[in-house]
Amino acid sequence: MFIDARAIPAGSEHETDICIIGAGAAGITLALELRDAPFRICLLESGGLGDELGARRLNQADSIGLPYYPLDENRWRGLGGTTARWAGWCRSLDEIDFEYRDWTPESGWPISRSNLLPHYRRAHDYCQLLPFDYETNAWADRLRAKLFDLSDDGIKTRVYHMAPPTRFGPTYRERLATQDNLQVWLHATAMELKASAGGDSIERLEIGCLGGNRFSVKARVFILASGAIEAARLLLLSRDRWAEGIGNHADQVGRYFMEHLHFDAGRITLASLWRPSANFYTATARPIVGRLFPSDGMQKDLQILNCNIGLSQATTERLPYSVRAERRIRAKEMTNRWAKRWITEAGAMVANLGSRVETSAGLSVWPAAYDLHYTLEQAPNPHSRVTLSDHCDELGMPRTQLNWQLSDLEQRSFERLQTLFASALTARGIGEWHPDPQPQTWPPPPLQGLRGHHMGTTRMHPNPRLGVVDADCRVHGVNNLYVASSSVFPTSGSGTPTLTIVALSIRLADHLKRQ
Repeated sequence: MFIDARAIPAGSEHETDICIIGAGAAGITLALELRDAPFRICLLESGGLGDELGARRLNQADSIGLPYYPLDENRWRGLGGTTARWAGWCRSLDEIDFEYRDWTPESGWPISRSNLLPHYRRAHDYCQLLPFDYETNAWADRLRAKLFDLSDDGIKTRVYHMAPPTRFGPTYRERLATQDNLQVWLHATAMELKASAGGDSIERLEIGCLGGNRFSVKARVFILASGAIEAARLLLLSRDRWAEGIGNHADQVGRYFMEHLHFDAGRITLASLWRPSANFYTATARPIVGRLFPSDGMQKDLQILNCNIGLSQATTERLPYSVRAERRIRAKEMTNRWAKRWITEAGAMVANLGSRVETSAGLSVWPAAYDLHYTLEQAPNPHSRVTLSDHCDELGMPRTQLNWQLSDLEQRSFERLQTLFASALTARGIGEWHPDPQPQTWPPPPLQGLRGHHMGTTRMHPNPRLGVVDADCRVHGVNNLYVASSSVFPTSGSGTPTLTIVALSIRLADHLKRQ
């Protein structure tokens, strides 16, 4: 059932079992995973069913660190959250992303990739992907693709799965509307969590609507399922019991803000007598895309972060990556009907995929020149953080203030990966690398910030002094408050975060059902 919170009586108080704050990929996944549980669930969405100017203005924030795109442009309030602007790239984090790396300060998760594997498999269904399979050689055989043979040089081809892309709002709206144990409240913005007298639990949540309506909800369990910026913001705003906010006794809330670095750098020309299926590495309407990664061993040897390289057909005009990415997204959306047919006929598609791609994409006739696109992991950095601004939004709440900071490790990782790839390409006789002039600033423009891979502001750590949530995503010291968001990521890897967000949400739903 959908309810417009603007029509709820002002000053009223409502009760439920589980209150989920945020109806993006995490919140919708949680609600659907709990559909058969004996819980009453309330799912709160600050926006409406689509794009609304008033809701968009609530995302306005101040930026005082490195140059960053306006935060009201790369976040979305409305049913489905930022999946409304999602390009559909999906990849599970690598094993090394969960490990402690002695060259990467504050690295390591309190869970392993194997802990998430069963949840990753289920997450593929929510994201409308083909079955969970990341075996590169198997996909290359199905697609009849010739890979870059650089494994001996420490560079491996790994694959992404591509969603149609799935818009969680329209895709799951009907299921949410007919779920017996669920109410979805639209235009309901979480304003403050109220703790119990002892401070070990949350008693209620204060909710506001644009236009002035205010009311509250009491619940046995509260789950923050908003993005990394809003998750930190709500904890910092909840100051009735502690001046520093809930979960912030060690000054960890808002710290370690991470973003993936996306930018173009250089071009390659492939040798005419040795040409891999370079379009296997380009973003097209196909459901599988390859990228070039440094192997785990090479990351250790070079002391670099996780990163990867993709290709795009070279053009005479060097358009910014963000512009070309937007064009690809539009092209993909035009082929959604075709992509959905692939998903519903997955078995036949996998069996025949090679011949379809051979005839439709022309593996052997693509041009030899390609621009290189880099995606880099950001190292955890306590000085890169979200705090509260002195300016307020239309609800009277302090806006967020972002101080985005990088370390030397990101630039060093990029430079070493670039050198490794260029030398391997030349040594193998595969092609020639044409570098760009050295950038005058770091990170080099154009940063593709519009996709908004916000991570790390309520990081997961077993020690309450070093993190905000434990391995079960429960806020330290608060027995009924959980976070389902990329904000809990201790490290980001170089893959996209949505699939891991959904997998963690499934894992949290299983935990709640066991409890």
